[in-house]
Amino acid sequence: MRPYYYDFFTYTTSVKNYVTSGGLKTVTGASPTLGQTGYCAEGAFLRETGRRIYPGANPGVTTMMVSVFDFATGLTGFIDPNSYAFTPQNEDRAYYIDSAGENPNSTISWTSDQGPPVYTHGNVHADGTLYISSTASTIGNALFASNVSTVGNTAVGGNSHILGNASTMGNLFVQGNISTTQTLYAGGGEIVSGRVINNTITSYTCPSTNIPLYLDCSLGNIFNINIATNNNWTLDGSNIVPGQQVSVIFNNVFVPSNNWTPTIVLGGNIWETAAIGLSSNRLASVLFMGYYEPTGVNTKLVEIGRANTIVPT
Repeated sequence: MRPYYYDFFTYTTSVKNYVTSGGLKTVTGASPTLGQTGYCAEGAFLRETGRRIYPGANPGVTTMMVSVFDFATGLTGFIDPNSYAFTPQNEDRAYYIDSAGENPNSTISWTSDQGPPVYTHGNVHADGTLYISSTASTIGNALFASNVSTVGNTAVGGNSHILGNASTMGNLFVQGNISTTQTLYAGGGEIVSGRVINNTITSYTCPSTNIPLYLDCSLGNIFNINIATNNNWTLDGSNIVPGQQVSVIFNNVFVPSNNWTPTIVLGGNIWETAAIGLSSNRLASVLFMGYYEPTGVNTKLVEIGRANTIVPT
């Protein structure tokens, strides 16, 4: 599962004053430099020789270890079979039968040796990172404490809870809700029957001229815009998702002595009831909903509510 030169040992014993002691040291020839050229490389096939060492019976050993033989390099040593550096494969294959991945000079395509599948009605727990080069599919909920990365599609029948980042080069299909504390990247389309919620607050400062400021809706659902000028300007939207709720807060309170009262005109990708006029010492907030215009070419933001609140002094 990784280069294993630091997980590969020889075992030796010595006797002093009628006391036998033992110890492990790395196998001669197992080095990071050689590992880069095929020695102790990730993906190598190791076969058991039949020898084992055990705590108690073999001094200097704290866990059961098995002796393995690397057919590609000729190296022999002990490994901890329960280490996450290794995973069990077919134990019935003779060492002299060529296998893709086992021999750096193998003529067998790696696609012909994909390893055994995993089928379980139970849970799969991973404390690290999940890498999937094909499709990820679950009928129930998907719970990840780390990152999720897949080149194919991700299909979840229940809810998807991710504490890290979610990244897929394909499509993302979720029947329930998506909840992530980090960023969600999808190279294909996102089809979600529940709500897409991203509570990250994205802050902008209004432009000093009437150059449109675009709300990039792919950044989240909540935007804070600091008012730094009394000039009128235009607000527009981009990367709008149908059904996405977008809250925009216009912060006009950090310079109340200026009594700025700009007017914000909403652009072509936003349907509004009227232009947004700000009064001094106020927080204005507008709630939008992403709407797909059947006769148009873009998804629009449609205003569904606004408020203009006096901030207590």
